[in-house]
Amino acid sequence: MHRLRRDPQAVYDYAERLRALGTEHKLALYTGVGSIIRGWALCYQNRPKVGLRELRGGIDAFAALKVRLNLAYFTAVLAEACHRSGELEPALAAVEDADRLAERWCQSGILQLKGEILISSGAARWADAETCFDEALRIARRQEAKSPELRTATSLARLWGEQGRRAEARKLLAPV
Repeated sequence: MHRLRRDPQAVYDYAERLRALGTEHKLALYTGVGSIIRGWALCYQNRPKVGLRELRGGIDAFAALKVRLNLAYFTAVLAEACHRSGELEPALAAVEDADRLAERWCQSGILQLKGEILISSGAARWADAETCFDEALRIARRQEAKSPELRTATSLARLWGEQGRRAEARKLLAPV
């Protein structure tokens, strides 16, 4: 929840506790996940190089455990951190990997993130971003997942606002 709220200090503190617990009890899963979320927090604390290095190392450690559950989610976290750090091509590559690995519960969020990265890539990619947002909305609505629906509707409304389609944007957001 702290990550979704964009509270990097709370995420960092949690990651430190998780890593310490993993080290103390020799739980590589906890240590890997702690590195992933600590890396994200460092990126949001304006330390992108060290944050991305830690995040990638955590994902490698997590993947080495042959655990597939949440790998798509953590790869999406990497894509978000790359996007935040201005590394658009690595962000697109990571979000494509996340989409390929996606578990049903996080598909909507991954597509919404992919749309955001595509918007940052320039106006030539806006149609692709809109396609991602449309699919993310469809999935969120089918799952009755209000938080992902609201995040995606907000992203799509922001895009439509940039395109001068403000009335459509308001109509989209009002019921959500």
